[in-house]
Amino acid sequence: MASLQRTGYESVRPTHQCAETQRRFQPGELYVATLIDNPDNDEMIRLDFAVEAWEGGARPPRSPIAVWRSVESDGQPQQNLLPGTDELFAMFEGMDAEAEGRGAVFRYLLALMLMRKRVLRLVDQRVGKAGRPVLQLAKRGGPKGAPPEMFEVTDPGMDEDAIAAGIQELGTVLSSGDAPDGGEA
Repeated sequence: MASLQRTGYESVRPTHQCAETQRRFQPGELYVATLIDNPDNDEMIRLDFAVEAWEGGARPPRSPIAVWRSVESDGQPQQNLLPGTDELFAMFEGMDAEAEGRGAVFRYLLALMLMRKRVLRLVDQRVGKAGRPVLQLAKRGGPKGAPPEMFEVTDPGMDEDAIAAGIQELGTVLSSGDAPDGGEA
């Protein structure tokens, strides 16, 4: 079973600068955050990109596990450090449904968060190709009379402790409210 766990948290905190241009973000500036696997160890690497660099074609060196938009902190403590439900859903929707390893774990944890926030609801469950449960989820809301948007998410086989730890770590990974540390990113 893959997990999001790794040896340290430093590599997944906001970098506060563009990975392409090395320019530091200004408070309130919108940027694109990405999360990739480090091929040399069991850590994840977060790379943040200025919107202009991203729109100009800048990308991480390997396929990202996740991509989302965030806003640079003004250094003040914030009540809610996680992206809103719309951003979480856009991130979930943009992820590869066939992902394996950490990508599958990340997607599963996002699905659980969206179920808890009542954005997604469980419709059915079946056994998938690998013998793992596959959750069939429907997006709540949508146009009246239209069928709901449906998603399938494979359960990566995490126990309750691993899920709790993964969701806590996911909060750290997605957090946009860390104040700049003033050091090298």
